[in-house]
Amino acid sequence: MASVNSKINTALTGLVSGNIWPLSKPVEEDPDAYIVYNPEIESSADFGDDEEHEWMDYIQVHYFAKGRVNYLKMKNKIRNALKTAGFTVSEVVPMYDSDLSTSKNGTGFTHVCFYCNIPEDDPYGES
Repeated sequence: MASVNSKINTALTGLVSGNIWPLSKPVEEDPDAYIVYNPEIESSADFGDDEEHEWMDYIQVHYFAKGRVNYLKMKNKIRNALKTAGFTVSEVVPMYDSDLSTSKNGTGFTHVCFYCNIPEDDPYGES
């Protein structure tokens, strides 16, 4: 069974030329576009007879592109790739990060956050 991280990496790495990291971008890296992702929560999705029967992993996937860019095509590619990998995308939130310190050349970033979830493969850690 593949981990959530490996499912995200497999689904999205080709969209940003391998510039994808869990939690945060390394400081020494400065790509024009990249993705970082992080866990949001883990929650029981099916509960009965005083037992949880299925767990869901909730993840945030963040797409960044230098400057103010038209992100619509990439938004659709990321959302479709996540869906193909088994994730449910529940919300997509576009924003612009005007903090000029976020890139070496001071351009700021377009930032799009994808809120998604996927059933945990092995909720009891038995594999």
